[in-house]
Amino acid sequence: MTGSPRPSATCFCILFNLIVEVHEKTGIKIVRAITGNEAINLCNSEQFDLVLMDIRLPEMDGYELVSLLRSNEGTATMPVIFVSAIYSDEYHHQR
Repeated sequence: MTGSPRPSATCFCILFNLIVEVHEKTGIKIVRAITGNEAINLCNSEQFDLVLMDIRLPEMDGYELVSLLRSNEGTATMPVIFVSAIYSDEYHHQR
């Protein structure tokens, strides 16, 4: 992202950091991926109990990532929750 961060991006970072902080205090192991390809590689190498992801990711969006996860027998049933600061009727209705 170039220029100043949008307020929604800043809010998402704060929300994400809060989610991580709360879960780390409970002893839950947190694994982070920055890009969609990194997430795919991690999901193919480990069995996660839950995936929290943004819709906007570098390399591919969250919808494409979930589609790839669902098409792979090893990750098809992995639960995914979108946690995102973006909302647009037009963007979501395209999917």
